[in-house]
Amino acid sequence: MAVKTRAPRRTLNAKKLYFGARSAFLERNREVLPQLLLQYGKCERWLSREFALAMNTYLAGSPGAVELPTYADCEWRYADISVWRSPAETPLALYEVKALYKHDPIDGIVQKARSQLAASPLAIAENRVGLFFAIFVAKGAWPNVKATAFKNRVREAVRAEFTSDHDIRMSDLVPPTQFHFGSESWWTASWVTWGRPK
Repeated sequence: MAVKTRAPRRTLNAKKLYFGARSAFLERNREVLPQLLLQYGKCERWLSREFALAMNTYLAGSPGAVELPTYADCEWRYADISVWRSPAETPLALYEVKALYKHDPIDGIVQKARSQLAASPLAIAENRVGLFFAIFVAKGAWPNVKATAFKNRVREAVRAEFTSDHDIRMSDLVPPTQFHFGSESWWTASWVTWGRPK
């Protein structure tokens, strides 16, 4: 009697997906992103949806998830973004999206993201990949040296809780940009990074 064996599962290259989706995200959103970040506290769901669309654009050349061979979906159970291959049975990757601001307890938010991924009922995913959008909106003077210090603090917090096949990077989405509203000045900036939970 022949023994039935399962075909090996192809591993998703999370690093290529991350950088490909980032490029698609910026192509679609570079102009609107600075203004959006000024909508304090309202970015996380928008970022999750837009990055899922960008993943689908990279994976299949279309933002629509319907009947794509491999596709990303937004806000499914404990993961902000999940990646699937048809027919959808189990996810291939999970992403947890967090929006951080300059006054946030960065370490605590990164630890929460890792614990949420670890507790997810989707733990069978091949690549449980944490995806972070580090965002700040600052009022008043905010020179580049402060922005760099904030970015470094986020990177170190992610490095402490996550691992990766490359050094933890903070890739620019929007560099520090100043906006003026009446007599008030605001600074906005954002970066994105990822890593596998330890």
